[in-house]
Amino acid sequence: MDLHCYFLGQPQIVYNQTAIHVTNAKAVALLAYLACHNQPQPRERILGLLWAESSSSAARKNLSNCLWQLRQQLGESCILSHDDRLSLGEAVWSDLQALWQLDQPDHATLLNCYRGPLLDGLNVRDAPEFELWLLHERNRLLQHYLQLLEQALQTTNDQQQKLQLANHGLGVDPLHEPFVQAAIQACLALEQRANALQHYTNFQHQLEQQLGLEPAAATQALRLQILGTSTNPTIKPPHLPTPRNTSKLIGREPDYALLHAAWQRSLQGQLQVVLLTGELGIGKTSLWQTWLGQIREGHQVVVARGLEITQLLPFAPFLAWTDQTALLDWLFGAQSPLSPYWQSELARLIPDFKQREIIPPLSNATPAEERRRIFEAMLQVLALFADQPLVLVLDDAHWADQLSLGWLGYAAERLQSKPVLIILTYRANQVQGELANLIWHWQRNHIAQRHELQPLSPRESEQLVLQQGGDQQRSAQLYRRSRGNPYFLHELLHAPSEQIPSSLADVVGLRLTNLPSAAQALLSAAMILGINSRLELLQQVSHCAEDQALDMLDLLLQQGILAEQAGQYQIAHPLIGEVWQQQLSPARRQVFHRRAAEALAESYAGMLPMVAVQLASHYEAAGKAHEAARYAEMAGYHALIMAAGSEAVVLYQRALTLEPTPLRQLGLGRAWVLQGDLAAARANFNAARQAFELLGDFEGAAQASLQLAASYQ
Repeated sequence: MDLHCYFLGQPQIVYNQTAIHVTNAKAVALLAYLACHNQPQPRERILGLLWAESSSSAARKNLSNCLWQLRQQLGESCILSHDDRLSLGEAVWSDLQALWQLDQPDHATLLNCYRGPLLDGLNVRDAPEFELWLLHERNRLLQHYLQLLEQALQTTNDQQQKLQLANHGLGVDPLHEPFVQAAIQACLALEQRANALQHYTNFQHQLEQQLGLEPAAATQALRLQILGTSTNPTIKPPHLPTPRNTSKLIGREPDYALLHAAWQRSLQGQLQVVLLTGELGIGKTSLWQTWLGQIREGHQVVVARGLEITQLLPFAPFLAWTDQTALLDWLFGAQSPLSPYWQSELARLIPDFKQREIIPPLSNATPAEERRRIFEAMLQVLALFADQPLVLVLDDAHWADQLSLGWLGYAAERLQSKPVLIILTYRANQVQGELANLIWHWQRNHIAQRHELQPLSPRESEQLVLQQGGDQQRSAQLYRRSRGNPYFLHELLHAPSEQIPSSLADVVGLRLTNLPSAAQALLSAAMILGINSRLELLQQVSHCAEDQALDMLDLLLQQGILAEQAGQYQIAHPLIGEVWQQQLSPARRQVFHRRAAEALAESYAGMLPMVAVQLASHYEAAGKAHEAARYAEMAGYHALIMAAGSEAVVLYQRALTLEPTPLRQLGLGRAWVLQGDLAAARANFNAARQAFELLGDFEGAAQASLQLAASYQ
């Protein structure tokens, strides 16, 4: 079946290359209505639109007759039935669907895809609901087409094509001022001053006659330009305040070089995107700020920042621009470079804009159309800055809203040939949703280069300590606690030794206390278990169900709180463990230590000496002295067998401290013998003998005596 339906302008239907005259106006209306929707439409909705004045049975009969007639003339598959819904056949082509699918159409396609208003000249009687729908849909299609024309005008550099597009747009909407401005500018570029003046005069006359208005200030400025009258040059964009740092960071020379290389490529008219990632406090923001202080070329900088408290507010990072009075005066003043159309669209985004004279217009556009208009309005502003080299920074992009990230991707596509460098900073462990899609798209299409900032080396950490007036003797300890994280190191440097400053504890602690309770339990288990943090042990100690433990483990890994290595899960940074240790109450720590000991004992039931030291530690922390002493003694005995004298001494001493017994005193004596300290060994053998005798254990006393005698041989 070869069926082509043309609904823009006077309806035309071509079936198998033959024009078909459908006499039933409501049948044509039905086809057009289905063509405007991608999904099957309920029969009840169609009945309400086209036969609202008829009874239910009569309306259904009329619809059946209409479908029969269409299928007779256009083939059985022109309209498909899905239970109680209808849709156009999959093989049916319509100019409506083709118009919506246009993204970046070529010049000829754009000029020929819109023949006029939807169903122009079609008279559908006794269908007021359909007439209302048709009015709304005509406006929606018109606005979409006008926007396509405006985008084409923005992207073409061919002045003849620009003039043709503008003239075509004025034929569709004679009062659309951006087309008048584009036509005049193209005429001036082609040295057609008379034609340019005619465009201005025609527009001024129509605007006065139909709306009683004067052209916008920007259009009037073009008239002066046509006449050759001296005018003030276009006011350049105001320089927005930019955070800069004139000092150089330690150990960041390769990172500076990467940014500088991307900047130099952008100056050749090639958009560059650099993705800076790294953990909290690694210095992503400090890096781009200090690098900006090194740029010498004339440029503009636009900085937007994602905030955790505003991540659900649309366009929040970029609307911070509107706090700049100079920028608003430039965009909405008498000599604004923006057309009134884009001024009104931009005004929608700005809170409390009623204080200015421009009132955002009401719109019946769909959410997708609204999104596209907003994107284009913001792009129009950014393009004004991009006439000179531009650095666009989105800091903490992991907290940016979905609309801001979607617009950034849209802007990057449109600014491919501009001297623009986009810098995105984000934490890799918090990438999800629109940000993940954007990064994937950019990297897949080789638009962006990803660069992960690394921690400082021990030598670089020492340099930072000295630079900030710290004690070199503390540098090794500070590096161990900070793991080379510059922010952590700086905060620890200015705090008393072994203490965590409140500023740092608050930053780290806030991340942890906002975790779900099950994730906190899993984190507590990992902290208590230490090197033995296998998944099954984490699950036992945290008392999480298997699926819940897996979900929480994924969350902790994603946020960089836990790290995986060879099937074991450990706290990713020492400070996380220190801060979380302070968050847990003593009673809760004791419970988790007891659970850890029980889980380890069960897991290593046949190999207890291997984990006896950990069991002793957990039971001791849990306040279970008897169990702790038993496992310390077991570990001491195992150390004796392995001829590890020093370890055996420590373990037996620990067992005696927890719960003294003659047998443990005897074991300590043996450990001292292994160490070669016979005096200490004999003292312990004597003490063991006396203790055995007091208990009436003469066999034990004899064994201690034999050990004592052997020490003299």
